[in-house]
Amino acid sequence: MLGLPILGITRRIFGAFYPVGSNVIVMNKIPLERIKETRLELYKPYAFHVLLHEYLHTLGYMSESASGRWLMRSQEKYSGKSTCDQNSSEHGTFLP
Repeated sequence: MLGLPILGITRRIFGAFYPVGSNVIVMNKIPLERIKETRLELYKPYAFHVLLHEYLHTLGYMSESASGRWLMRSQEKYSGKSTCDQNSSEHGTFLP
């Protein structure tokens, strides 16, 4: 199940989170709306990146760094270029 509440922007919760042991991924609606307004071409890659990252947590990859590395390697392998770098390094350009 996917929840899309307005969570605000904090260091603790930026894009999404997975409540361990649940069947829910909670994705922050504010970054999605802001990306849609400012950089529409990043909307789908951002959503895919965040949801896949949280899905990896549901599969047991609980370490942020381990799931991030796995995600980056898989995106580079299957898409030829990682959108992770762009998503993580440019979020300051479209979010306050």
